[in-house]
Amino acid sequence: MTQAKLIKAEWVGADLSGATLTGAKLYSTSRFGLKTEGMICEWIDLSPSGDRSIIQKFNTEASREFFNETPPTIRIVIDKPLDHEANFAIAGAYHQIAQQYRELKQPPSMEIGRRRTVFTFRVDSDLNLLPTAYMAILPFQDSTTTQNNIRTLLAIIKSEKVPHITSFTPQHCHQLTTLVEQVIENTAVIKELINILKITTKINFFQAPTQTTLTNSSAQSLIIHAHPQFGRFIDNYDINASKNVGNSLSNTKAIIPSASMIVDFIKGFHYISS
Repeated sequence: MTQAKLIKAEWVGADLSGATLTGAKLYSTSRFGLKTEGMICEWIDLSPSGDRSIIQKFNTEASREFFNETPPTIRIVIDKPLDHEANFAIAGAYHQIAQQYRELKQPPSMEIGRRRTVFTFRVDSDLNLLPTAYMAILPFQDSTTTQNNIRTLLAIIKSEKVPHITSFTPQHCHQLTTLVEQVIENTAVIKELINILKITTKINFFQAPTQTTLTNSSAQSLIIHAHPQFGRFIDNYDINASKNVGNSLSNTKAIIPSASMIVDFIKGFHYISS
């Protein structure tokens, strides 16, 4: 498989034991859950066109780690089962968001239970976790609090000088903060989307408490928002109940992960070195 062109190939769970992948073209190729015993790979080509403009070099341990990363995901758990009306609305909502935010490449996978619904978004890079979460939560009443938490996390990352205490280099810090700030500062797009998504304010499902969890490529998780009423299931949860809960919690301080938790989470990020 030396210098094989595998751009955008889907090979989750493939057996690469004993294979030689040096020079393979692997731009946007899923590399999760692979069997890599005895695999040889000194470098790979991660450039979009396979022209070697982006090369990732490895030692033995680094290549094994690279090809066994956990896919970075955003998990939004809603304390209400998805019904047909909400299903129709969420499909339209994420279609509209994807028109403005291209990193939302696919609809989320869904798990629908009797009491809860779980949306899971998979992203291509750890660096896309925070900005994608900022957009993915937009249809829900919890969006304001969740987005405020993301802004707070960004401020903590800057203030804690993470690049000086982890492998998170100044370049990586700049990449992350730029991606998040680009989303946050695009207020015109956010306002337009909020206007388009007003239909969700009339549907009970979107008013239910949520919990948003990020999982990085080292399989470390970080809860960036959990509604104070999350897990306290309210049967026949309706908009009026949601408003009452919202009013009673208006003065409740948001719970933010500690600086040490954030630093540990960022330590688990993987990067492409060019």
